[in-house]
Amino acid sequence: MDYFCSSWIQDNDLSLWERAYQVLLKEADFYQVMFPEGEDIDPKVFPLAKDLIERPGVEISKIDFFPTGTWIYYKGPLDQEVEDLLLEALRTGPVFHIIFLKEDRKIAEENDYTDFLLFDEDLKRKMLEVFPALETYIDQ
Repeated sequence: MDYFCSSWIQDNDLSLWERAYQVLLKEADFYQVMFPEGEDIDPKVFPLAKDLIERPGVEISKIDFFPTGTWIYYKGPLDQEVEDLLLEALRTGPVFHIIFLKEDRKIAEENDYTDFLLFDEDLKRKMLEVFPALETYIDQ
């Protein structure tokens, strides 16, 4: 089952949302970001893009071809430095599109500045332990 959380929670209760987000970061092994092929990535729009894509150990994990263009997925290990970058992004505005993986299974996704999706019941439970009010924001 998938669970949807609106990103506006971040504005309403940032400190608790940040603690819940830290649970997610500790559960995930890898992150994946996707960007259109051949387009310059504007650092004003996507401030973390270069940091996340050009890190050691990041590789292209998937390429999707759509009528509107090709999207490349970059996958990298979620280490302390990346966690710090993502927590900073949480405070200033989310990454364009980031997927969180545990091994090769998608457990969460932050999408287009507006949506936050959970795909793992165990992760949802752990996040609710630190941020019980999150339950009121989750559509099931």
